[in-house]
Amino acid sequence: MASWIKQVEHWFGIITEKAIHCDSFHNVGKITCKINTFVE
Repeated sequence: MASWIKQVEHWFGIITEKAIHCDSFHNVGKITCKINTFVE
């Protein structure tokens, strides 16, 4: 289980670094859209 959790932490680290690190978001919809665009 620890390995799976580390993979999730790594994935969120990538999203934070490459997709949302410099932006500020005023609602959940905007951050969701930004993450979805990055994943695509």
